This record gives sequence, C-alpha cells and structure tokens, in this order.
Amino acid sequence: MAQITDVWSNESVEYHPEFGGSSVQCWLGSLGYEVSLMNTAIQMGQQKTLRDLYMVSDRTRGPEGYVLAYDNAWKVGKAIAENGDNYYLRAKAAATTGAKVIMEGYDKKELILTSKQLLVLKKIITELEGLPDNEDSFYEYCLKKYKDEVPDFNPKSYGL
Repeated sequence: MAQITDVWSNESVEYHPEFGGSSVQCWLGSLGYEVSLMNTAIQMGQQKTLRDLYMVSDRTRGPEGYVLAYDNAWKVGKAIAENGDNYYLRAKAAATTGAKVIMEGYDKKELILTSKQLLVLKKIITELEGLPDNEDSFYEYCLKKYKDEVPDFNPKSYGL
C-alpha cells in the first residue's frame, strides 16, 4: 500500500536466509525499487498520478487497501471529527465506520473477503455496536472483563 507508505514492512518480514541474503535484505531491495519509482514520479511531476494509481490498484486487493482508499478514509475521518474531543467516542466511531465501510464494499461486490474474514468482520461490527456510548461505562466494562479474563490483572499497573 504505497498510497500511505509501507508502514509495516519491518514487522511483516520473518527473518530467515534466502538466496539473495536475509529475508529482510531481500524485502528492502523491493522497497528500494518502490522508493526510486516514487522519487522519479516526484521529479517528473507525476506524484499525484502515481499516488492515484497505487490507490486504484490497492483498493480491491484487501480490506486494508479498501478502507484506506480516499473516499473511504474520508468517511472514517468524518466519523472521527463528528465526535468532538472525546477520544473514546472518536475511536469507537472510527472503528465502527471502518468496519462498516469494509462490509459495504463486500456487499457491493467491490471487495472479496474470505469466509473467515467475513465471519470476523461481522463479529467485530456486532461487538463495536455493543460497546457503551460513554467513556465511564466503557471503563467499567473493560475493568470487569479483564479482571475476569486475566487472573493477575491489576489496573494500577496501567495507571488506572
């Protein structure tokens, strides 16, 4: 997803030897070609064209590219902005909107999801819609949940 840069390349490459060097070295080679293409596009005044080509080519390749496509990212940003300064409500709105955007893409047959992805997406939407509408209730919900699920959970360890 060069439309937003390769932000997770370091985390997604498992380290092991390959014919061209370590897996990280081989991936960095590909990333180098990508950076060169981007720099050349800038030098030729074609950066917006390249950006748009990346977006169009990534849009339907998976949920990540779909939700980051301009029109869909705008919907998520709008949901954040509509929730003022409350970080909890902003985060909840962003997550809910993003998940629903992906579901809409699937429903409109613009995006293919595996059966597992679809199952998880439906579960995520249900869970997000079930979250409380205020931060204090969410805090109490989480406090109970983690005390029940994590035997050594101590809120003081997290400054709570």
